[in-house]
Amino acid sequence: MTAPTQRPTADRNVMLPLRRGGSGAPLFCVHPGSGFGLPYAGLLPHLDARVPVHAVQARGLVTADGLPSSLDEMAADYTEQIRRVQPAGPYRLLGWCVGGRLAFEIACRLRAQGEHVGLLALVSTSPPVTEPLPGPEEILRAMLLPPGADELDAGLAGLCRLPLDHASLSAHLVRTGHPMRRLTEPALTAVYEVYRTNEHLYRTPVSRVFDGDALSLEPSAPGGPARRSWQPFVGGRVLARSVDGRHTEMMEPGPARAVGAAVNEALGY
Repeated sequence: MTAPTQRPTADRNVMLPLRRGGSGAPLFCVHPGSGFGLPYAGLLPHLDARVPVHAVQARGLVTADGLPSSLDEMAADYTEQIRRVQPAGPYRLLGWCVGGRLAFEIACRLRAQGEHVGLLALVSTSPPVTEPLPGPEEILRAMLLPPGADELDAGLAGLCRLPLDHASLSAHLVRTGHPMRRLTEPALTAVYEVYRTNEHLYRTPVSRVFDGDALSLEPSAPGGPARRSWQPFVGGRVLARSVDGRHTEMMEPGPARAVGAAVNEALGY
Protein backbone atom coordinates (compact mmCIF):
# COMPACT_ATOMS: atom_id res chain seq x y z
CA MET A 1 0.00 0.00 0.00
CA THR A 2 1.30 3.46 -0.83
CA ALA A 3 2.03 6.13 1.75
CA PRO A 4 -1.11 8.05 2.79
CA THR A 5 -1.53 11.67 1.70
CA GLN A 6 -5.05 12.17 3.01
CA ARG A 7 -6.63 11.40 6.36
CA PRO A 8 -9.93 9.52 6.37
CA THR A 9 -11.97 11.73 8.71
CA ALA A 10 -13.07 15.32 8.34
CA ASP A 11 -12.76 15.95 12.07
CA ARG A 12 -9.22 17.07 12.83
CA ASN A 13 -9.31 16.30 16.54
CA VAL A 14 -8.38 13.16 18.42
CA MET A 15 -11.38 13.83 20.68
CA LEU A 16 -14.71 13.50 18.84
CA PRO A 17 -17.73 14.83 20.79
CA LEU A 18 -20.72 12.58 20.16
CA ARG A 19 -23.06 14.09 22.77
CA ARG A 20 -22.21 17.44 24.34
CA GLY A 21 -25.29 17.85 26.52
CA GLY A 22 -25.82 16.22 29.88
CA SER A 23 -25.28 17.03 33.52
CA GLY A 24 -23.11 14.07 34.46
CA ALA A 25 -19.44 13.29 34.01
CA PRO A 26 -18.60 12.37 30.39
CA LEU A 27 -18.14 8.84 29.11
CA PHE A 28 -14.90 8.57 27.11
CA CYS A 29 -15.01 5.77 24.51
CA VAL A 30 -11.61 4.69 23.19
CA HIS A 31 -11.44 3.64 19.54
CA PRO A 32 -11.33 0.00 18.38
CA GLY A 33 -8.68 -1.36 16.00
CA SER A 34 -9.79 0.73 13.03
CA GLY A 35 -9.10 3.92 14.95
CA PHE A 36 -12.53 5.43 14.28
CA GLY A 37 -14.57 6.91 17.14
CA LEU A 38 -17.81 7.30 15.20
CA PRO A 39 -19.06 3.70 15.75
CA TYR A 40 -19.72 4.64 19.38
CA ALA A 41 -22.61 6.78 18.15
CA GLY A 42 -24.48 3.47 18.21
CA LEU A 43 -24.48 3.69 22.01
CA LEU A 44 -26.17 7.09 22.21
CA PRO A 45 -29.81 5.93 22.03
CA HIS A 46 -29.14 3.45 24.83
CA LEU A 47 -27.18 5.60 27.30
CA ASP A 48 -28.87 7.82 29.85
CA ALA A 49 -29.37 11.31 28.40
CA ARG A 50 -27.50 12.83 31.35
CA VAL A 51 -24.22 11.31 30.13
CA PRO A 52 -22.11 13.36 27.67
CA VAL A 53 -20.15 11.09 25.32
CA HIS A 54 -16.75 11.69 23.70
CA ALA A 55 -14.96 9.25 21.40
CA VAL A 56 -11.17 9.07 21.31
CA GLN A 57 -9.93 8.59 17.74
CA ALA A 58 -6.55 7.32 16.60
CA ARG A 59 -4.18 10.18 15.93
CA GLY A 60 -3.03 8.50 12.72
CA LEU A 61 -6.50 9.03 11.22
CA VAL A 62 -6.91 12.70 11.99
CA THR A 63 -3.40 14.16 11.73
CA ALA A 64 -0.30 13.58 9.65
CA ASP A 65 1.76 12.93 12.82
CA GLY A 66 3.70 9.70 13.05
CA LEU A 67 2.09 6.58 14.46
CA PRO A 68 2.77 5.81 18.14
CA SER A 69 5.78 3.62 18.86
CA SER A 70 4.36 2.08 22.04
CA LEU A 71 1.12 1.45 23.88
CA ASP A 72 2.44 3.61 26.71
CA GLU A 73 2.95 6.54 24.34
CA MET A 74 -0.60 6.22 23.01
CA ALA A 75 -2.13 5.88 26.49
CA ALA A 76 -0.22 8.94 27.71
CA ASP A 77 -1.44 10.97 24.74
CA TYR A 78 -5.07 9.91 25.24
CA THR A 79 -4.92 10.56 28.97
CA GLU A 80 -3.78 14.11 28.26
CA GLN A 81 -6.56 14.60 25.69
CA ILE A 82 -9.19 13.31 28.15
CA ARG A 83 -7.96 15.61 30.91
CA ARG A 84 -8.18 18.59 28.56
CA VAL A 85 -11.91 17.89 28.25
CA GLN A 86 -12.37 16.95 31.92
CA PRO A 87 -9.57 18.23 34.18
CA ALA A 88 -10.67 16.25 37.27
CA GLY A 89 -12.52 13.02 38.02
CA PRO A 90 -14.53 10.98 38.43
CA TYR A 91 -13.63 9.57 35.03
CA ARG A 92 -15.76 7.15 33.04
CA LEU A 93 -13.96 5.03 30.46
CA LEU A 94 -15.15 2.49 27.91
CA GLY A 95 -13.19 0.66 25.25
CA TRP A 96 -14.06 -1.91 22.61
CA CYS A 97 -11.44 -4.29 21.18
CA VAL A 98 -8.01 -2.63 21.45
CA GLY A 99 -9.88 0.32 22.95
CA GLY A 100 -10.47 -1.77 26.06
CA ARG A 101 -6.76 -2.43 26.38
CA LEU A 102 -6.13 1.31 26.08
CA ALA A 103 -8.95 2.21 28.48
CA PHE A 104 -7.33 -0.05 31.07
CA GLU A 105 -3.97 1.71 30.65
CA ILE A 106 -5.62 5.15 30.82
CA ALA A 107 -7.49 4.16 33.98
CA CYS A 108 -4.23 3.08 35.61
CA ARG A 109 -2.58 6.35 34.61
CA LEU A 110 -5.43 8.43 36.01
CA ARG A 111 -5.28 6.55 39.32
CA ALA A 112 -1.50 7.12 39.47
CA GLN A 113 -2.25 10.84 39.05
CA GLY A 114 -4.55 10.68 42.08
CA GLU A 115 -7.81 10.79 40.12
CA HIS A 116 -10.94 8.74 40.74
CA VAL A 117 -12.13 6.39 37.98
CA GLY A 118 -15.84 5.80 38.39
CA LEU A 119 -16.22 3.36 35.49
CA LEU A 120 -13.91 1.11 33.50
CA ALA A 121 -15.97 -0.80 30.92
CA LEU A 122 -14.12 -3.31 28.73
CA VAL A 123 -16.13 -4.36 25.66
CA SER A 124 -15.05 -7.58 23.94
CA THR A 125 -11.45 -7.30 24.98
CA SER A 126 -9.13 -9.50 27.02
CA PRO A 127 -5.63 -9.24 28.42
CA PRO A 128 -3.23 -10.16 25.62
CA VAL A 129 -1.11 -13.27 25.40
CA THR A 130 2.12 -13.65 23.50
CA GLU A 131 1.25 -14.53 19.93
CA PRO A 132 2.73 -13.68 16.54
CA LEU A 133 1.54 -10.61 14.68
CA PRO A 134 -0.65 -11.54 11.69
CA GLY A 135 0.78 -11.04 8.22
CA PRO A 136 -0.07 -7.91 6.18
CA GLU A 137 -2.78 -9.55 4.09
CA GLU A 138 -4.32 -11.23 7.13
CA ILE A 139 -4.49 -7.82 8.83
CA LEU A 140 -6.12 -6.36 5.71
CA ARG A 141 -8.75 -9.11 5.71
CA ALA A 142 -9.47 -8.59 9.41
CA MET A 143 -9.80 -4.84 8.87
CA LEU A 144 -12.35 -5.28 6.08
CA LEU A 145 -14.44 -7.95 7.79
CA PRO A 146 -18.03 -6.71 7.51
CA PRO A 147 -19.73 -6.31 10.90
CA GLY A 148 -21.65 -9.44 11.83
CA ALA A 149 -20.05 -11.69 9.22
CA ASP A 150 -18.37 -14.91 10.31
CA GLU A 151 -15.82 -14.69 7.52
CA LEU A 152 -15.09 -12.69 4.40
CA ASP A 153 -17.05 -13.38 1.25
CA ALA A 154 -15.01 -15.01 -1.50
CA GLY A 155 -14.96 -11.88 -3.66
CA LEU A 156 -13.63 -9.65 -0.93
CA ALA A 157 -11.15 -12.30 0.24
CA GLY A 158 -9.73 -12.45 -3.27
CA LEU A 159 -9.22 -8.68 -3.30
CA CYS A 160 -7.31 -8.61 0.02
CA ARG A 161 -3.94 -8.88 -1.64
CA LEU A 162 -0.94 -6.57 -1.62
CA PRO A 163 -0.18 -4.53 -3.65
CA LEU A 164 -3.80 -3.49 -3.46
CA ASP A 165 -6.04 -3.25 -6.53
CA HIS A 166 -7.90 -0.28 -5.09
CA ALA A 167 -10.26 0.25 -8.03
CA SER A 168 -11.59 -3.30 -7.86
CA LEU A 169 -11.70 -3.28 -4.07
CA SER A 170 -13.53 0.05 -3.99
CA ALA A 171 -16.11 -1.19 -6.49
CA HIS A 172 -16.73 -4.28 -4.37
CA LEU A 173 -17.06 -2.25 -1.15
CA VAL A 174 -19.57 0.10 -2.79
CA ARG A 175 -21.55 -2.79 -4.28
CA THR A 176 -21.84 -4.57 -0.94
CA GLY A 177 -22.48 -1.43 1.15
CA HIS A 178 -19.33 -1.89 3.21
CA PRO A 179 -18.75 0.71 6.00
CA MET A 180 -15.43 1.71 4.39
CA ARG A 181 -16.88 2.11 0.89
CA ARG A 182 -16.31 5.89 0.80
CA LEU A 183 -12.60 5.79 1.64
CA THR A 184 -10.15 6.94 -0.99
CA GLU A 185 -6.98 4.93 -1.58
CA PRO A 186 -4.80 7.17 0.66
CA ALA A 187 -7.47 7.14 3.36
CA LEU A 188 -7.79 3.35 3.22
CA THR A 189 -4.02 3.14 3.53
CA ALA A 190 -4.12 5.36 6.63
CA VAL A 191 -6.72 3.08 8.23
CA TYR A 192 -4.61 0.04 7.38
CA GLU A 193 -1.52 1.55 9.00
CA VAL A 194 -3.50 2.43 12.14
CA TYR A 195 -5.05 -1.05 12.26
CA ARG A 196 -1.66 -2.74 11.84
CA THR A 197 -0.13 -0.56 14.56
CA ASN A 198 -3.00 -1.34 16.93
CA GLU A 199 -2.69 -5.08 16.24
CA HIS A 200 0.95 -4.82 17.27
CA LEU A 201 0.50 -2.60 20.33
CA TYR A 202 -2.45 -4.61 21.67
CA ARG A 203 0.01 -7.45 22.30
CA THR A 204 1.95 -5.38 24.84
CA PRO A 205 1.97 -7.39 28.11
CA VAL A 206 -0.09 -5.96 30.98
CA SER A 207 2.30 -4.63 33.62
CA ARG A 208 -0.09 -2.58 35.77
CA VAL A 209 -2.91 -3.34 38.21
CA PHE A 210 -6.02 -1.15 38.22
CA ASP A 211 -7.04 -0.61 41.82
CA GLY A 212 -10.78 -0.43 41.22
CA ASP A 213 -13.64 -2.44 39.75
CA ALA A 214 -14.05 -3.28 36.07
CA LEU A 215 -17.09 -4.13 33.95
CA SER A 216 -16.28 -6.78 31.32
CA LEU A 217 -18.86 -7.03 28.50
CA GLU A 218 -18.24 -10.26 26.63
CA PRO A 219 -19.86 -11.30 23.31
CA SER A 220 -21.80 -14.56 23.44
CA ALA A 221 -20.76 -15.62 19.94
CA PRO A 222 -17.21 -16.72 19.05
CA GLY A 223 -14.90 -14.78 16.77
CA GLY A 224 -13.36 -12.15 19.05
CA PRO A 225 -10.36 -12.19 21.38
CA ALA A 226 -9.90 -15.42 23.31
CA ARG A 227 -11.80 -14.91 26.56
CA ARG A 228 -9.36 -14.37 29.43
CA SER A 229 -10.14 -12.83 32.77
CA TRP A 230 -8.98 -9.36 33.74
CA GLN A 231 -9.09 -10.33 37.42
CA PRO A 232 -5.28 -10.77 37.85
CA PHE A 233 -4.89 -7.15 36.76
CA VAL A 234 -7.80 -5.64 38.69
CA GLY A 235 -7.58 -4.98 42.42
CA GLY A 236 -11.35 -4.79 42.83
CA ARG A 237 -14.09 -6.90 41.28
CA VAL A 238 -14.51 -7.83 37.63
CA LEU A 239 -18.21 -7.92 36.82
CA ALA A 240 -18.63 -10.00 33.65
CA ARG A 241 -21.77 -9.60 31.55
CA SER A 242 -22.62 -11.52 28.38
CA VAL A 243 -23.75 -9.56 25.31
CA ASP A 244 -25.74 -11.39 22.65
CA GLY A 245 -23.66 -10.86 19.52
CA ARG A 246 -20.27 -11.17 17.86
CA HIS A 247 -17.12 -9.20 18.53
CA THR A 248 -17.62 -7.16 15.34
CA GLU A 249 -21.25 -6.35 16.21
CA MET A 250 -20.83 -4.67 19.59
CA MET A 251 -21.97 -1.23 18.37
CA GLU A 252 -24.80 -2.61 16.23
CA PRO A 253 -28.32 -1.87 17.61
CA GLY A 254 -28.96 -5.10 19.54
CA PRO A 255 -25.60 -5.50 21.28
CA ALA A 256 -25.27 -1.72 21.76
CA ARG A 257 -28.57 -1.75 23.63
CA ALA A 258 -27.19 -4.37 26.02
CA VAL A 259 -23.89 -2.49 26.42
CA GLY A 260 -25.75 0.75 27.11
CA ALA A 261 -28.01 -0.92 29.67
CA ALA A 262 -25.01 -2.40 31.50
CA VAL A 263 -23.24 0.98 31.54
CA ASN A 264 -26.38 2.74 32.81
CA GLU A 265 -26.69 0.17 35.60
CA ALA A 266 -23.03 0.53 36.54
CA LEU A 267 -23.46 4.33 36.70
CA GLY A 268 -26.60 4.03 38.82
CA TYR A 269 -29.04 5.37 36.22
